[in-house]
Amino acid sequence: MTDDLVARLRDFPVRDCCSQRAEAADRIEQLESEVSYANVSYRSLVKEFGEYITDMEKMRAALKKIAAMKTDPEFGTPPIDSAIEVARAALEQKNG
Repeated sequence: MTDDLVARLRDFPVRDCCSQRAEAADRIEQLESEVSYANVSYRSLVKEFGEYITDMEKMRAALKKIAAMKTDPEFGTPPIDSAIEVARAALEQKNG
């Protein structure tokens, strides 16, 4: 992004302030490197968060499905086997 500026700082014909120009060029390159790393990290985190949200939505849907099951009058709970099956399926999808 600032390659031209860095080149001009490094190749400046007057050498009286050479160390300051070299330091400025070094700092600019360091900033560019940090920005590049931050962009890659950001994209990775956004992707990871998106996957987390998707998993959470699948698990929430499974919980809603379990909650919507008819209650077994004898036990006052949804059919246990069906609830376990739904929960296992959701967890297997998450853990892939």
